[in-house]
Amino acid sequence: MKTKVVIIPTRDEAKAELVKAKDILDRYGIENTIDPEAPIDWVDYIDKSQDRIGKSGSGQRSGTIVLTDWYPLNRTLEVDSHVEIKGACRAKHHLGGSCGFLADEGFVGDWVLRWKKPKESANYSNFGAGLRNVHIRARDGVNGVYFRGAQQSAGVDNLVVRGFGDGGVGVRLGGDTYSVRDVFSDATHKPGSYPRDGATAYELGERRVYSLRLENITSHNCEI
Repeated sequence: MKTKVVIIPTRDEAKAELVKAKDILDRYGIENTIDPEAPIDWVDYIDKSQDRIGKSGSGQRSGTIVLTDWYPLNRTLEVDSHVEIKGACRAKHHLGGSCGFLADEGFVGDWVLRWKKPKESANYSNFGAGLRNVHIRARDGVNGVYFRGAQQSAGVDNLVVRGFGDGGVGVRLGGDTYSVRDVFSDATHKPGSYPRDGATAYELGERRVYSLRLENITSHNCEI
């Protein structure tokens, strides 16, 4: 059954589910390879969660994924074009008290989080896309988030992006006619404040971007 909202469990809840599933299978003598201590592929988990979201009139998945914890990622999480990612609480300055994502060691990809286009030629059609109450910790050589939105149903609110380092980009914005407010883009997450060489706090997407309302946005430890 399709839904408008999918809630992602906390890391502890997910582990408890695995322990319970293994216990049931073991009790009935059913062979299984479940290892509750093995790392969860959160990119795969969240991507499959998008399949549970219903589609809009244009055939795109359209709904909200609610985060209840922060999740380590080993590669770029591609978000469907009309999907909102929303934390269950306001994003804080540090990841530990927030909902969001951590680029794990050995991360593969240019961005921690990136929104898809509905189709290759559609640069202004990400209706309903959203990023709210989320903390993203990137790492050296990995950019933060590439968000695309379209019109007033889309938007970015209460976003913290940190740790993208020298030459990295914290936030890239594409599309048109939406608001971006209460955003903190910081090239480092470690103690010590000084500009990172070539670090860019904010940049606009690869095509013409227009009619964005930017409100209360901060650049920290960035050269640009």
